[in-house]
Amino acid sequence: MAQMEKWREDPEEELVKIFNRSELSTFWTTNIDLIIGPGETLVWIRDGKIEDIVTQARLNNVAGGFRNWIASKSSGGKEIKMMIIDNKPFEIVIGADGHTKDDIEQSGIAKLTMRLNHEQANRLAGVLKEKAIKVTKGFFRKREVITGYETKLTRTDIEQMLAAEARAKVFGPVIKNFESADFGSRQLVGKVESAAQIEMRKTMELWGMSLENVYVDWNRNAYQDWKAERAPSLWEEKARREWEVDESVHGEKVTDIRADAARERRKKDSQQDVSELSELMKMKEQMNQQKMERKRSAADSELELEKVKAQAQVESAKHNLDSYKDLYPFTSRYFDLSPYKLHYIDEGEGETLLFLHGNPTWSFYYRSLIIRFRSNYRCIAPDHIGCGFSEKPQCYNYTLSTHIGNLEKLVNYLGLKKITLVMHDWGGAIGMGLAVRKPELIKRLVIFNTASFLSFDIPLRIGLCRIPLLGTIAIRYLNLFVKGVLEFGLKRRKVLPQNVRAGYLAPYDTYDNRIANLKFVQDIPLESSVPSYSVMLQVEKNLEQFSDLPILIIWGSKDFCFNNNFLKKWREIYPNAQVHELSNAGHLVVEDATDEVILWMEEFFKKNTIV
Repeated sequence: MAQMEKWREDPEEELVKIFNRSELSTFWTTNIDLIIGPGETLVWIRDGKIEDIVTQARLNNVAGGFRNWIASKSSGGKEIKMMIIDNKPFEIVIGADGHTKDDIEQSGIAKLTMRLNHEQANRLAGVLKEKAIKVTKGFFRKREVITGYETKLTRTDIEQMLAAEARAKVFGPVIKNFESADFGSRQLVGKVESAAQIEMRKTMELWGMSLENVYVDWNRNAYQDWKAERAPSLWEEKARREWEVDESVHGEKVTDIRADAARERRKKDSQQDVSELSELMKMKEQMNQQKMERKRSAADSELELEKVKAQAQVESAKHNLDSYKDLYPFTSRYFDLSPYKLHYIDEGEGETLLFLHGNPTWSFYYRSLIIRFRSNYRCIAPDHIGCGFSEKPQCYNYTLSTHIGNLEKLVNYLGLKKITLVMHDWGGAIGMGLAVRKPELIKRLVIFNTASFLSFDIPLRIGLCRIPLLGTIAIRYLNLFVKGVLEFGLKRRKVLPQNVRAGYLAPYDTYDNRIANLKFVQDIPLESSVPSYSVMLQVEKNLEQFSDLPILIIWGSKDFCFNNNFLKKWREIYPNAQVHELSNAGHLVVEDATDEVILWMEEFFKKNTIV
């Protein structure tokens, strides 16, 4: 039997590792297999080109095992490398510091949630090659390139890389545009976070990485703690400063003729060169400042245009309200997620019922339940960003993690306690994602046709919508996804009343307004490369902790999407749950069987009161 070994010694720190041809040969000569876990990807690179990308699931099914697979791939080519990449999201913390317009030092920390992109493995390899550089001591730094690659890329490496990049391109220039009195403003934080996302995303894409979220905390104590933990040595600080001088003067690594000449002059007369260098720095600083101003102006204009478009999309849905307003007699409220607003309903008083819709519905799906329960309960129903009356930005991170984060912020803002989650479709993954983050807040679960665990059981018609060009045409141009759900999601009710159909269609009446419909479909975690795969896996691992809660499952057995295999899985996770299976209801079970749903929920709430 082969010896099983992990590919890294420190999973919390090491994110990428490269094996060359000689190292690969040891796997079939020493009877060793590497353990590739969920959310980890193996990339085979031959002569600088990506030849194969292998996930854990595929590797486990390879005939003859891991070692035979390596042996079969290792022949031919001048240069062969195997790279293993951890694709799961991770967080780093960097300093956010600079001087304000009134020359007051302002500092805090920025928390970045990011992941590595295995499809850009060559760019990650480039980062590892850049690491393989010797830096000699001396005021005028010398760099000696080493042939080959560093074998590891760590979280610390990335943190150090991004810290310098963020200081030069984001926080320093942004802070300089504000007075010290401005700090502490949520509006300012939003602008800084937006600027950070724009600039850092560009840089990280060049490095083979992607940015999911940025959070800025202007807390001087937090900054001091961060700085103390990461205090560089005297030599490291000197090298960093010299690097920044080079960057400031030339805008890139010193490779041009003028830089070479400058270094020769510095050898002859250091004092003279320092003077010249100072003048060059001033000139370059002015040029960089002008360039930054142009970039900032363009970014601000782009953001403002995006906000205007998003608001127009909301107004478009409201414009059609007359056709279904009697069915949706609620007061609209908005939560500022800066720069976009999330729409929600907050009706009634009492125990909190948090209604979470899926795709492509919105809070309208729960209208009958809210009308019935608002006399005795506090009914809250948000529209996820991109859905319903919420804004629909075209450039937005429409991932499961983002939707969970938005919901968590709303719950914190409203101060919700003792929550009953009512979930359908994608609302199940979002709701249980919140539950995993805030288990102490959740007291009951009501589950309609949904999943909060990984599954590869997907209907063909949804699978076709995931094909890049075909999906865009079907969902955004033809609106077939929304229309299809209304057509195939019902079994009892063959035809929806015209005003009900109008209510479902109203928020998704244009190409731009259907952006989230497409993004939700693309985010279905069918393979580890999908951003939400690792998030769903983490949620699934933590579902059993809620098994002692009162749980009600109401299931439409004729669901074209969440079939009875999903119900079987829920029964396995929650064997004590109260289950009502409707043999003649479809995916939109609340729409198909409203009366039974209300009756069973009433009985469930009375039987399982919250203390």
